Amino acid sequence: MLLLSTIRQSADFQLISLNFSKETKVESLVKSMEQKCHYKSSGNELILLPKLSGTWIVLFCDEVNLPEVDRYETQVVIQFLRQMITQKGFWHPEKGVWVSLQNIQFVGACNPSDMAGRKTMTDRFLDYCTVIMVD
Repeated sequence: MLLLSTIRQSADFQLISLNFSKETKVESLVKSMEQKCHYKSSGNELILLPKLSGTWIVLFCDEVNLPEVDRYETQVVIQFLRQMITQKGFWHPEKGVWVSLQNIQFVGACNPSDMAGRKTMTDRFLDYCTVIMVD
């Protein structure tokens, strides 16, 4: 709550809040970013950046450990987040082109995996995250 309050008070940041569920899909993440961002063409790729110049987007993913695992034991939306963090972009599922991210930061929150419906976050994802536990 402290983080959200701080972001909302700053003129340098815009908050996108997305409540994850077992149904959360890659498309919901992309559509959420597209609400406050726009695409800029740069050669053979696109750049997704905040509509409001000089600001940062903070995409807050609440309950990030709720999405269902598929038959390969993968949380697809979480691996998509990992790709955006590690590769600073993603292959757009509809446009068929690489999209680089500019001035977009990801923050997630979740409850422990032993609570109902929660999944254990994979090391493959957590290796790229700073994890803070607040009791």
